Amino acid sequence: MGTRFSYFPNGNVNVITNNRDTGRTETFGYDSLNRIISASSQANSGADCWGQAVPTNGGYDRYGNLLNINVTKCSATSLSVSVSASTNQIIGPGGYSYDAAGCGRAAGDSGRRDVHLRRRRAAGEELERQRHALLVRGGRERAGGDRHERRYHQ
Repeated sequence: MGTRFSYFPNGNVNVITNNRDTGRTETFGYDSLNRIISASSQANSGADCWGQAVPTNGGYDRYGNLLNINVTKCSATSLSVSVSASTNQIIGPGGYSYDAAGCGRAAGDSGRRDVHLRRRRAAGEELERQRHALLVRGGRERAGGDRHERRYHQ
């Protein structure tokens, strides 16, 4: 078997072990609300090296909006956005706009076509999406002591 999952007692993924390429083994950390706050590969250099973390202060706002993700090693995608306290919509940096109903529009969209974007108000939704994308690769999950094969769809 090429991939093995290990879990915390609450069911959160702790480590995704890649038995074929150990540099691709991934480790995850969570906060008290079960939001992913850190993730990294075992590799320390090269294309498989990456690490990300949500800062303890300023990572989330009081509504649970994900505001910042920092790069912790090698190269990865960072995030830094601002959210309006009155509308709970992303206001910066640029590229975000909304129609009168509050639905997101693509950057530069003049209103001729709507883009179906959900506002991210659930805590850590972007990190959960990334976790889901990682689980798609493995496709196995431990549930109730038995091993069940599951297919994940984005």
